[in-house]
Amino acid sequence: MDTPPWEDEPEPPYYNEVAPEPPVAQEPVSEPEPRSPQPVETPEAVIEPDPEPEAVAPAEPVNPDGFVWERDYRQLEITGMPGNLASYSAMAMDGQTVVLTLDEGHARLLNARHEEKIVAALRSYFGDATQLKIKQGIPGPHTPAAFEERQRVARQKAAEAAIRQDPVVQSIVERFEGRVVEESIRPAETGRR
Repeated sequence: MDTPPWEDEPEPPYYNEVAPEPPVAQEPVSEPEPRSPQPVETPEAVIEPDPEPEAVAPAEPVNPDGFVWERDYRQLEITGMPGNLASYSAMAMDGQTVVLTLDEGHARLLNARHEEKIVAALRSYFGDATQLKIKQGIPGPHTPAAFEERQRVARQKAAEAAIRQDPVVQSIVERFEGRVVEESIRPAETGRR
């Protein structure tokens, strides 16, 4: 006669015995991939400012009142697409005629309605006899858009310099081995953009 199956079972473990854990299959340990060395930032490093771009001399006034196109353009209050197009132009005066020089890309966007709005704004500032002539060409650095970009860059650089020179920021950087993320610095907002 065969032994009944209940007699072949091992005895249950006692409460003070610990059941052995099943063996864990170990994976072969692979060598870590070599990593390229990462630059280490030190708080003592001084960030040199970018070399200054060549300074652009301010434009000469276009009339005896001292109106400078690139600086005083906003006084004309040309809005919308005509204002945007005019801001990318250089201005010269030939008697009572205002000559605006636009690059080819912006000149293609200009239409008769835009010209009417620009002429109306020019006449309200310079007088009713003012005429407008628009020519294609290279406007150069004396456009209102370029002037505003130079102003924006100057404000940004001033804000970055102020943060770098601030004693509280320097103390935090030294004490906590921190660093200033210059891309996160924004100048204080002025009245217009």
